[in-house]
Amino acid sequence: TVRVRAENAAGASGWNQQTLYTTPCPEPPATPGNLRISSCTKTAPNTTTCTFAWDAVSGATNYRLEKWTGSYWELWYSGSATSYTRSGLYCGSSPTSGPATVRVRAENAAGASGWNQQTLYTTPCP
Repeated sequence: TVRVRAENAAGASGWNQQTLYTTPCPEPPATPGNLRISSCTKTAPNTTTCTFAWDAVSGATNYRLEKWTGSYWELWYSGSATSYTRSGLYCGSSPTSGPATVRVRAENAAGASGWNQQTLYTTPCP
């Protein structure tokens, strides 16, 4: 509760008292859960297209999905959807086949969540 009044050489006004409410500062969203490969489709003898998915988070306006290349995190997706389809993934006997280490986080105007990092297997060609 605050109060205010005007004053000058002639005197002071009466008090105007107000109860004011502050709005809570926005919070960064929670970390998305259940990062997974929801489907894969064989597209060539040694390649597949896979859809990566994660659970929606309340208050998130953007999600960021990255893949570990072995030396740096490569941005795969940034947007509001809770899934991303990536083509050209190797499978079968390809020398670059193997697990994909990926991570996802949620973002909003207040900041970003922590990362949900998983090692997922994209190699089996259906």
